Amino acid sequence: MTQNKKQVGGPQNMQIASPIPAAYLTDATRMWWRSFGPRRLQRRLPSVCPAHGVAAIDGRGELAGIMGLRDSDGGFLLTQSLAVRWLYRAAPPTGDLVIDGIVTRNRRAAPGAHFWSKVWPARNRPTAPD
Repeated sequence: MTQNKKQVGGPQNMQIASPIPAAYLTDATRMWWRSFGPRRLQRRLPSVCPAHGVAAIDGRGELAGIMGLRDSDGGFLLTQSLAVRWLYRAAPPTGDLVIDGIVTRNRRAAPGAHFWSKVWPARNRPTAPD
């Protein structure tokens, strides 16, 4: 695998933890919720199930990413207030194990970002109309 120069510590220093350790749970919830939660409800973090999550912890001991999982017991996001149920529609429980969202701290640090930068250089990408 080609390592992106922006990755800290490299894959050899990355730890994958599931369930999400208590020390990382608040940061993991915040990272996940900012990416998938309704913008109106960003101030208050929801309750989550650490067993339905996977944390990537970099070589410095910092949270590098979070992956939510969903199965027959539910997903990463636990019971929700009426406002959250109204604005955020989680997928129903499933007999399969499915990904319930993946987020990284630095979105441009993923190996895929390096791949796409080579396949589709910025100069060839379409631009938004004025």
